[in-house]
Amino acid sequence: MNKSAKGRRNEHKSRQLLLGLGYSIVMRSAASHGDWDLIALSPALPTQLVQVKSNRKPPALSDSVAYDPNWLLRYHVWKDYAHSPEIYDARTGDHRGAEEIACRELDNPPLK
Repeated sequence: MNKSAKGRRNEHKSRQLLLGLGYSIVMRSAASHGDWDLIALSPALPTQLVQVKSNRKPPALSDSVAYDPNWLLRYHVWKDYAHSPEIYDARTGDHRGAEEIACRELDNPPLK
């Protein structure tokens, strides 16, 4: 499988994960070379921007862009043969498994 097909497959897996968390709209930026691959929206949950990576650590977050402090900025890193991604908080570098982060965010969403 070539790199673009693998990246596309992992973006779709992250999209399904976000829909499963309760986001009603998850948009994919096809052939994106920008900072974010997915944007997840829901009236009940904070907006989430996601950069999807395959088998490599996430890049450093650019300081040149100011993001809304209530938005969740996440890196999803899909390792080969893994059933869920490693998820990094782009602001803090905090790293947890997908299930742990999902439970924490659903129980304690950021205040708006």
